Amino acid sequence: MDANFDPTKSFAEAHERHEHAMQPAHHAEANRWVPISAAILAVFAALVTLLTNQHASQALDAKSDAIIAVSRAADIYNEYEADSIKQHGYEALIAAGVTVDPKRLATLQAVADEQKAKKKPLLVKARAFEEQAKVDEERSNHLLHVREHLEIAVTLLEVAIVLVSISAVAKAPFLPIVAALAAAGGVVMTIVGLR
Repeated sequence: MDANFDPTKSFAEAHERHEHAMQPAHHAEANRWVPISAAILAVFAALVTLLTNQHASQALDAKSDAIIAVSRAADIYNEYEADSIKQHGYEALIAAGVTVDPKRLATLQAVADEQKAKKKPLLVKARAFEEQAKVDEERSNHLLHVREHLEIAVTLLEVAIVLVSISAVAKAPFLPIVAALAAAGGVVMTIVGLR
């Protein structure tokens, strides 16, 4: 046996060589979570993006419905005004005494009464279209508000994906924590948006 042989030193050197040999395997095991995490975050970000686009489309549809309802209400109000003008015109003719013939007076009065009767349902219908326009406008605004929250969620999820990806190369211990916070923020904004 060698006189300079130190069993503790040999054990320490052997342990150090073993640790050095195992380090790449341990590093590879530690980085296995990076692609899995990035993939999960990417799928979730894609789903939230889909929801964002759906809400944008629905908001545009609701806005379009509101515009159509306002246009229909305006058309009906114009018809109401036209019937009012006709009614008042016939009533003015009667009041002016343009004819004394009872038959013609009865015809003028019948036309004036017909115009007056046509107006009432028109007013109700126009107001119903106005109410529908308000409902559609509120729905559009709500959907746009939800979309804003979902856009923030997607942005936070994309930031988390980038940070997770960088953390594999940069070996900075704070990056996975910041990525987890960004991902959690994205999840929270998604939940808030969908409420």
